[in-house]
Amino acid sequence: MHRELFNKKINKIILSPHYDDFVLSLGGLALELAKKKCRIEDWIIFSNSNHIARDYEGNKDVSKERIKTVSNTRFKEELRAAKEIGNVKIKLCRLNEALIRGHWKEYPHGFPYGFDEGKDRLEMKKIRKMLKSLLSKDVQIFVPLAIQEHIDHFIIRQAIQDLLYDKNRKCQIFFYEDLPYAAYATEKEWKNINNFIRTNNLSPIIIPIDLSLKLKLLDFYKSQTYEHYYEDVRKHANGIKNKRMPCERIYSKN
Repeated sequence: MHRELFNKKINKIILSPHYDDFVLSLGGLALELAKKKCRIEDWIIFSNSNHIARDYEGNKDVSKERIKTVSNTRFKEELRAAKEIGNVKIKLCRLNEALIRGHWKEYPHGFPYGFDEGKDRLEMKKIRKMLKSLLSKDVQIFVPLAIQEHIDHFIIRQAIQDLLYDKNRKCQIFFYEDLPYAAYATEKEWKNINNFIRTNNLSPIIIPIDLSLKLKLLDFYKSQTYEHYYEDVRKHANGIKNKRMPCERIYSKN
């Protein structure tokens, strides 16, 4: 399965909840795939965004002008990162991220979690329909594990989980560890993720990466990056043991 991962004849489709999730979680793998001339598609699921890091008052603005301005800013950042990686094509899926859907209350982790039927059901339906069209294709799909269960990550995981056991499935499915969340998830939260891994019979794949190059990719996300992200990514990569090299870890569905 590890060799199959680098098969350049099979398109790689990364389901990214937001503009920065691809690089934060899989930037190291993306660089390795690009070196092998693999074709990578970066699908930004919730590409309608109003969120800017540290802009606490501005993030309450869900006007069309705010969404257009922020989404364009974040798209340009993603384009620059994609160009640096190479061989990456970006697809904007045009769904509204959590704040735009009305997830306003204060959350202990600082981001929205917890499925809300009124706010999230329609988005789940749209994603499931979008993904169902991929099931019969010879592609590899990469899905967030939804560590700490940010609602936008969780919706994507749930949508693909509902399709895992479809008898017509031809595509290969991999789950990735979301960063920065994986770096500081609690023991209880990891227990929930490990239960998900066991229940769905997922097998880990550990991939050595060039950590310094991955960290440089974070520099492209000026509107989103917090200083601690660099240390979170470094800590997580160094905590995955393989030949004493920093790594990323994904899980394959057999």
